[in-house]
Amino acid sequence: MIYYTQSLQIACYLLFLLLFCIICVFFALYWSLSFLFLLAKLCSVLIALSFARLWGSNVYENYVFTAGFMEKLD
Repeated sequence: MIYYTQSLQIACYLLFLLLFCIICVFFALYWSLSFLFLLAKLCSVLIALSFARLWGSNVYENYVFTAGFMEKLD
């Protein structure tokens, strides 16, 4: 009976450890992917601003930069 209780306790401990590792990996992937999306959005804004500077200053008045994309103002 003692052996069964110890093995059940070890199995519960290992299950908890596995669940904890899965949660940690999930959050690490989530934060890294959100960081990559944020970095891609920032790069697209910087590229759009550099093209706007090449086109001239009137582009700043005709376009608005939202979420990394240029949208034409009506």
